[in-house]
Amino acid sequence: MRAGRVVAASLVRARRIPGTGLTVYRVERGPVAATPEDLDVHLRLMCDDLRRDAALVSVSPHYYGARGEAYESVLKSGGWRRMPTILSNYQATIVVNLTEDIEQIRGKLRRSLRTQLNRGARLGIQIKEGSDASAIATFVEQHDAMARRRGLAPIPGEVTRCLGDRSDSARSLLRLLIAEYEGQQIAGILLVRAGDRAIYEWGVTSEEEGHRQLPLSHMLHWEAIGWAKSAGYHYYDLGGYWEERGDEDPINRFKTGFAKEVQRFVPEYYYPVRPLLTGALLVLASLRARIMS
Repeated sequence: MRAGRVVAASLVRARRIPGTGLTVYRVERGPVAATPEDLDVHLRLMCDDLRRDAALVSVSPHYYGARGEAYESVLKSGGWRRMPTILSNYQATIVVNLTEDIEQIRGKLRRSLRTQLNRGARLGIQIKEGSDASAIATFVEQHDAMARRRGLAPIPGEVTRCLGDRSDSARSLLRLLIAEYEGQQIAGILLVRAGDRAIYEWGVTSEEEGHRQLPLSHMLHWEAIGWAKSAGYHYYDLGGYWEERGDEDPINRFKTGFAKEVQRFVPEYYYPVRPLLTGALLVLASLRARIMS
């Protein structure tokens, strides 16, 4: 804090390493800081506070452009090291510029995407906010079942609890949109609100035979774009883009159907609190990631 005002902050996720008494700490899409100088002070204080039982501390400030370069310079000069790419959060994303008129945004959609949106409307697919306990539970159950089948991480428990919290502070962080077809909830996306953007973070669509060809994701993201614009956000962030794969990757190609603007963020960095142990952890994690990929 400075003059009674918060100038830097982190939401730290902790994961204990069984049998060691040590913890891996990760700050995803953070810290946030008013200036590079504030970031520098915040990082030093955070590491001092976590040092007692930390095996690894990692950060990924969600900044791009000139500001991102300045913040990355702070990390480099402070002894932070770049996380191996295979273990990192995404470093680029596709964004829809919401400062344009909604008809301009729609006009820039890939023609095949507009066709799918029209088809979804004709089929009677309904997109709505998933605000009640039943919709939330169904989304989490569907997502986590899909994650288990594909070897992905489930939705974190703290996110599930936040979804169920109907307070204004909790509602300001997350928004769940669901798709219903013939009376069934068969898809959903969960958005995180962060600064000037709404970010697509988690999603699931039904893999049942009768649902696979429905334009569920198309309609969910288009509804999310409309909501984010009306809520005053500057960007709708489609949750990552793998530049090295280009549009040959089907997920990349789906996202570029909405927009072509790529933003590149500060990559994930880690601080070697215990250098030998940190190095061993990263080697093991990289091997596991390669096996799972």
